[in-house]
Amino acid sequence: MKSIGESIWNFITGSMQNVANTWARIRDSIGDKVLEVWESVKEGISNMWKGIVNSVFGFINRIINAVNGLISGLNQVKFTAPDWVPVIGGKSWGVNIALIPNVPMLAEGGIVTAPTLAMIDEAVVPLSKMDRVGGGNTIVINWSSLARPSDSEIPQVATLINRELARMLAANASLRPGARP
Repeated sequence: MKSIGESIWNFITGSMQNVANTWARIRDSIGDKVLEVWESVKEGISNMWKGIVNSVFGFINRIINAVNGLISGLNQVKFTAPDWVPVIGGKSWGVNIALIPNVPMLAEGGIVTAPTLAMIDEAVVPLSKMDRVGGGNTIVINWSSLARPSDSEIPQVATLINRELARMLAANASLRPGARP
C-alpha cells in the first residue's frame, strides 16, 4: 500500500512540477518576446528621432541656402561713379554681406579649427589639450546616442573597434623613427 501511495504522490508532484516548468517556459518566452518588442520599439523611436533631427537641420540648412542665395544676389550689386563726377568720380560701391554657414552634423567626427556652429553628439576636446587627454597616442572614438546599436550588435561593434584600433596603432608604430616595418 505504501508503494502505491508513494507512486501516486510521485505522479502528482511530478505532474505539478511539469505544469510549473511549462508555465515558467511560457513566462520566459513571453518575457523574451516583450523584450524583443521593446528593443524594436526603442530602435524605431531612435530612428524616428534621428529622422526628425536630420529633417529639422536639413530644413534649417535649406532656409540658410535660400538666404545665402539672396545675399549672393545682393553682393553682386555694384556701382562705380563715372570719372567725371566731382568728389566721388571713379569710386565704387557695392554690397558685401557675409554668407551664413550651414549647420554641419559632426556626429561622425571632424576637426574644428575655428569657431563653428554644429550639431554635436560627441566629446569636444580643444586641439591644444589633446596631448593631455590621450598621452602619446590619441584615439578618439565618437559614439552617437542617436545611432546606438542594439544589444545584440554591441559585440560586433566592439570587435570592429578593436580591429580598427589595432590597425591604427600598427600604422602609427611604422611611422615612428627607428620603427621596424
